[in-house]
Amino acid sequence: GVSRGLTLAETRPHRYRCSKMASGNSAFRDELTCFICKDLFKEPKTLPCLHTFCVVCLDEYAQKRPLDREQGDSRDNLPCPSCKKKFALSPEELPINFVLRNLVNHLKLSDANTGASSAAQGPDSDEEPSRKMTCSQCEKATAITICRKCRDWLCPVCTDNHKRTVKTKAHSLEEISEQSPLEDPIDMRKSPYCDISGHEDKKIDMYCKRCDKVLCLSCAVTEHNGDAHDIVMASKIVGDYKEKLRRLTEVTREVQQKSRQGIAVIDQTLASLEETEQVRAREVLEEYGRLKEELDRQRDRLLRKVKQISERKKARLNEQREELTRVEDTLQKGIQLADDIRENCIPVEIMYFQSQMEARLQELCREYGDYPYKPKANDIIGFVKSDGLERIKKSNTIGSVAAEPDPSSFTVDGIENAHFIEGKQSKLMVTCRDIIGNKLNEHRDEVSATLQRVGQENPIIPCEVRNNRNGTYTVAIQPQTRGPHRLTVSVNVSGESSERPPYNIMVSPPQRKITEATNVIRDDNMKNPLGITVTRDELIVVSDITAHCLFVFDRGGNYLRPIGKQGNGELEFEAPRGIACTPADNIIVAEKGNHRLQEVTLEGGFVRFFGANEVGKCGSEVGNFHCPSGVAVNSEGFVFATDSMNQRIQCFKSDGTFVAVFGKWGSGLNSLNVPYGISIYSQPLVLGEGNRELLFVSEREGNRVQCFEMRGGAYKSVAMFGSKGQDRGHLNEPVGVLVDSNTGYLLVTELKSHQVSVFTRSGEFVYSFGDRQAHAQFRTPMSVATLGDSHIIVTDCKSGCLKIFRSLDI
Repeated sequence: GVSRGLTLAETRPHRYRCSKMASGNSAFRDELTCFICKDLFKEPKTLPCLHTFCVVCLDEYAQKRPLDREQGDSRDNLPCPSCKKKFALSPEELPINFVLRNLVNHLKLSDANTGASSAAQGPDSDEEPSRKMTCSQCEKATAITICRKCRDWLCPVCTDNHKRTVKTKAHSLEEISEQSPLEDPIDMRKSPYCDISGHEDKKIDMYCKRCDKVLCLSCAVTEHNGDAHDIVMASKIVGDYKEKLRRLTEVTREVQQKSRQGIAVIDQTLASLEETEQVRAREVLEEYGRLKEELDRQRDRLLRKVKQISERKKARLNEQREELTRVEDTLQKGIQLADDIRENCIPVEIMYFQSQMEARLQELCREYGDYPYKPKANDIIGFVKSDGLERIKKSNTIGSVAAEPDPSSFTVDGIENAHFIEGKQSKLMVTCRDIIGNKLNEHRDEVSATLQRVGQENPIIPCEVRNNRNGTYTVAIQPQTRGPHRLTVSVNVSGESSERPPYNIMVSPPQRKITEATNVIRDDNMKNPLGITVTRDELIVVSDITAHCLFVFDRGGNYLRPIGKQGNGELEFEAPRGIACTPADNIIVAEKGNHRLQEVTLEGGFVRFFGANEVGKCGSEVGNFHCPSGVAVNSEGFVFATDSMNQRIQCFKSDGTFVAVFGKWGSGLNSLNVPYGISIYSQPLVLGEGNRELLFVSEREGNRVQCFEMRGGAYKSVAMFGSKGQDRGHLNEPVGVLVDSNTGYLLVTELKSHQVSVFTRSGEFVYSFGDRQAHAQFRTPMSVATLGDSHIIVTDCKSGCLKIFRSLDI
């Protein structure tokens, strides 16, 4: 803290202070030190604010301190050196602080008395060195005695004079070194003398009530006489003033207590403020770090985008340049050859080449006359800066980088999974994008679309296009015929048009609904039919799990012949389940009891076994089976089978070579819970040639259907639907599954619900037929197949029959 002058209010009782002084208390010594000169007070004088300073120090302060005119300073109006309160500074008129002057004298006496002991302790002592006391009379020599009467410090010469003078020779003198402050300290409170000329030897012991002034007897007689002045001895009325001061002191202490409490609160606030400062500084740094990290991330994102746009434009321009270089080279060769013939050949030779050269040059002009020489990309990369920090904070971005609309970079969203139906309107979304594929919010583009049936040049049906004013366009398609179609979409931007290769789409007939059974096929040889398939010649082949063989019927349901018998050899079956036709019209049979697949001909000939199991034993190694249930064959002859108890699907080539396995037990994607039926749907690719192959698998215990597709060299689950329940769209032990090639719908037989449910390929429930409450149509529907273009055939295992249903357009 800053040193300050000692106030009168802070002075303590004389004897207590003397004892503290005698004990060498350094804090007490500080109280008797002048704030200006940093030494013990010399003639201390007190300001109106009760701060005390040496009279010499106040004189120098008044004369030397620079004045602040703007703050109203003047030589007659200066602030207190300690509290800065302004006052009229006249040091000679200020009262002497007798209390502090006397205490300084006692302190000097204490220092003098302890000097001898300090010297005796040696030069290494930690005690403060002794102070030499100056004579009070001559104020030059060092004092050696103290007069108990006069309370003056006396040097040797003044001591002798004091002893010889008549007025003072009876006074008691004591040597300073003999004093013991702890036992009997000398009372150094000297009575003040009058400073009026001629009264210097008169003690001040009177008090004028009217003038509120202390004075000597001579002043009382000469200047304060008369009835207007009330003169009394100071000693007689001092008691009243002491009490008054005591009461004021108590009030002041109460005020002081408030200041101390204020200081305590301030100290607490300062400590809390320090902690708050650290917390807020940490929060500022954390927020700054977060914002910097976010700005760095946005910077990197925008720089990457700039790089992507530039690289894409460079690639397109370089590709176009290479093409134009080839064109220019072709044209140059034609021109050079024509110039050579014209300039170097004789007339006969020119006529010999003229028709050929004319045709070639004309061909070049036709082919390259309207060639797209305009650059396919420009040098523009747009950057829109955010408008100030507030905008950055609101938009969470420092700006945006964009390229101009690119007519060749549009997308047709939803076309992969769209379901087109004859006579019904379907909608697709065309999204315009820039050169790196970012969606544009502008609507300066023009979009058109046409639809044409494959195999027919006419008619070309224009599609309705609606501009959504946000960079997207809705294309409404309403095909009038069923079958394969091509959808052509083109985008025009600022006169530059781009047309994609046509999209291949399949238009299905209107939704069909199954009516009552039109025929029921029964035969005495057939016990419990389970699997079913229909050949290209519409022969119906059925597996019988109880008769352990296959039965063949014609389209009308007439029994033709059996294939195989019970056993584990060639053309022998044990609990056959699912069956499927190969492209050669052979039959693949999944045998639950023999844990294998077997291929036979329609005429009853053996072809091969699939699976490496030992006869009649199950296995879990790849290529082995444990209760296979369903089987399906694609157009290339690859065989897919559900390996039910191994919770997987296995794939083989048509010659029986193992190819792949996928699936595991579980309830998530790519997991299976007792896979049972399987069906393959071959969908034409939207762009280009070929087909997209989807595998639909029913899970008997999982109560769902899962769809798999070859992606990245492996079969992955791309969709699943269904859950256990009796409500519409739920499944209850699904077993048979088939994609109807006529409608594209998925048919699922439910063992416990005694019905067949129809779904779209994306898993949306369409309708069901059968009866959940009774066995009106089915007891145990197991497998399903299509017969022709309008009939469905279902095996009802426990009823021992096949039921044929007709589907009608609705």
